[in-house]
Amino acid sequence: MREDEPGVDNHIWRTRYGALEDELAADAATAMPELLDLVEEMLTAGGFDTTPGGTIEQPEVAAALARGREVVAAVDAGEPVRADDAQQAAAELRELYLGLLDRPEAETGPELARDEPPPW
Repeated sequence: MREDEPGVDNHIWRTRYGALEDELAADAATAMPELLDLVEEMLTAGGFDTTPGGTIEQPEVAAALARGREVVAAVDAGEPVRADDAQQAAAELRELYLGLLDRPEAETGPELARDEPPPW
């Protein structure tokens, strides 16, 4: 978060995701570590505890992170990853990414959290 330059994090996140789009389409498993890092960074900026074992109250968020981490662990271990599993995990993380772009607390911190529930 950059208090002196509002919108900078959002711009950086959009740029990083844009650089991943082609790789995600070609091979989601290979791009998964970077996508997972991006989404975890955005969640952390929004006040979520993304550490493994951390408590995330939204089951959809926790499940998406878990699936993304499973794919990353398999890739890191050199294990085969089914393309449909990687694509499903990437789709769930993409949904989180898009939802976080619309939340002001993703850049300004949880103190500005909206009253309405998150889009996921």
